[in-house]
Amino acid sequence: MVKSNAREDEYKDELKDDPISHTNDYVFKKVFSDKEVLSDLLSSFLGEKIVVTEILNPEIPPESLLDKLSRMDILAIDERGGLLSAEVQLQYHEGFDDRVGYYGMDAHSDSVKKGDKYAQIKRTVMVNILAFRHRKLARIPHYHTTFKLRNDDASVTLTDKFAIHYIEVPKIAELAGDKLSKEDKWVLYLNDCGGEVMERIISEEPMIAKALTIGEIFNLDKAEQQRARSRRDAIVGWNIAMGANYYSGMEKGREEGREEGREETLKDIVRSMLARPMSLESISDILGMPVDEIEALRKQE
Repeated sequence: MVKSNAREDEYKDELKDDPISHTNDYVFKKVFSDKEVLSDLLSSFLGEKIVVTEILNPEIPPESLLDKLSRMDILAIDERGGLLSAEVQLQYHEGFDDRVGYYGMDAHSDSVKKGDKYAQIKRTVMVNILAFRHRKLARIPHYHTTFKLRNDDASVTLTDKFAIHYIEVPKIAELAGDKLSKEDKWVLYLNDCGGEVMERIISEEPMIAKALTIGEIFNLDKAEQQRARSRRDAIVGWNIAMGANYYSGMEKGREEGREEGREETLKDIVRSMLARPMSLESISDILGMPVDEIEALRKQE
């Protein structure tokens, strides 16, 4: 059996998590496609009253579940015509912040229609819920960081019509106390808080209680649970496949000019994935490898 590497260990907890985890992006989209619940979440994060009037992409195409690169974001319009995006980000990767900036600016430019006056452009707000501590924000103790177009000393904001918010969910464990803000409560929900703290929260916050109820209904549907598992497995498998060992092995294969070098690397990845609670079908969908070849590798172990 191939020994696990650091990249694989990084995803160990993710594979063990119940798929109903609130930061499973499939589950997140199911829960927050409710306009009332989404409005409450965004109001707490943005510090103002948000009323979502339309969700532009409520449906989840079946093929996107196993597409490790598909985005499970929620795009919504508020009562003032602004574009709001909410998305769970499960892992940091190279180019992560550039990707966030690209999608944010792309969405903002798409909101401008031909003939619009620039002064009438509606705002675009991107809320990125991070299931990890962002390495660039390690010195910032609070979980919520806002990025806007400002000058170097932040004394002048060029425009308030574009903003990106990072919510580092794991940081709530270090900051939460007896006095909880509405925002704290939502982040605790996203961090899968339970016990007496959550009982108190749902007694105080009807929309968080509603979000939990939607999740409980979801959890009773075995087909939906399997879809959440499939989505999780696709992402985790892709992250393992894109780990340092994968790249070094592929590079070695190129340098030596040997196809077998690349094939052996792929086999190592399959063996690593077989050691985890993933079905043969999920591994096949993720890597594009026939099930019978995966089965043959499993029998060799």
